[in-house]
Parts: sequence; structure tokens; C-alpha cells
Amino acid sequence: MKKLCIILLSLFPTSVFCMEKSTSYHEAQIFCLAKNVYYEARGEPTYAQKVVAYITVARAADRREWGKTPCETVYQKIKGVAQFSWTPYAEGPKGVAWENAKEVAKAVYTEPMKHVPKNLKCARYYKRTDNLGVSDRSAKWFNSALKPIDKFGNHTAYLEKKC
Repeated sequence: MKKLCIILLSLFPTSVFCMEKSTSYHEAQIFCLAKNVYYEARGEPTYAQKVVAYITVARAADRREWGKTPCETVYQKIKGVAQFSWTPYAEGPKGVAWENAKEVAKAVYTEPMKHVPKNLKCARYYKRTDNLGVSDRSAKWFNSALKPIDKFGNHTAYLEKKC
């Protein structure tokens, strides 16, 4: 627990993750994170899965407009709309892809900065590069409010233009 707190505090000084929480609390956060990796990036290279996990953890630590934990971030709704399109109807994950997603989630949750290049440190958004599953409204918002910074797997990472 101490190692996790030190790593997260060095990355996110106001991190809520460093509260004395039980192992089951952290296991639950890793489970939510793994589900996001599975549904957002299964079948993609491990690097791309790690970026998805990192951006999710970074959002939770940022706390400006997202949930305060990975689970709250993954299942957050704004004006009744899920932030991740899979959350309202996802079936249980399974198979090798699920096992890989759990490994990626645990690695990124415990040591976020170890798994992401510096140019993605400020990234808080990503979307599919081919816009598959992205609404026209979301695509317009991404293009007007955000700046693309890097591609990973089938996704593009974005920064707020003001970052």
C-alpha cells in the first residue's frame, strides 16, 4: 500500500488513491480499469491498452470533471450520457483478452508513469482514429476543443488546446 501511495502522490500530488483503503478497494478499481481496457482496446497492442488505462487513471487523479476513482470515471455519465459507450450494455469479459486487460490495468494502476511516454502525460482524452462508434457530435467536439498528440493502436490521444 505504501509503494502505491508514494508512486501516485509523486504523479498526482492531490491523489485520492492514497487514502488508507482496503485491498478490496484497490482490487475493485483495478477491475473497473481492466473492464475499460478490455472494451476500449482489446485486440490492440499492449502499449495501446496501457495508454487507455493511463488516461483513465489520469482522469480520476485530475478530478476536474471526472470521477474521483477509476470506477467513478469509467461509469460516469454527463447529462445522462455514458462517457464510455460500452458501459450501458457490456456483457462479462472473458478469455485471454480479459486476462491481458487485468494485467495491464494492475500494472498501470500501481505505476502509471512507468507505462506512458512523456508526450502523453497531459492526455485526458482519446477516441478511435477511424471514428467507429463515435457520434458526429463527439467527433465535432474533439476536433474543435482538443488537439491530437499521438496515435496508439486504433486510437488517437488528445490534449485540451489550453494545456
